[in-house]
Amino acid sequence: MNNGAPGILVTGASGFIGRHFVAAVNGKFRLFCLARRSQKEVGIPYQAG
Repeated sequence: MNNGAPGILVTGASGFIGRHFVAAVNGKFRLFCLARRSQKEVGIPYQAG
């Protein structure tokens, strides 16, 4: 993760487009993702809240 990079809020991160978008920009931006599916299904770290 690049802490100096701008942050992006991704809604629908577990959907088809969101999943591919997250994979493409991971490491280039700080990602804040909203998803309905669990982390196990999507394969990305998560913060429960």
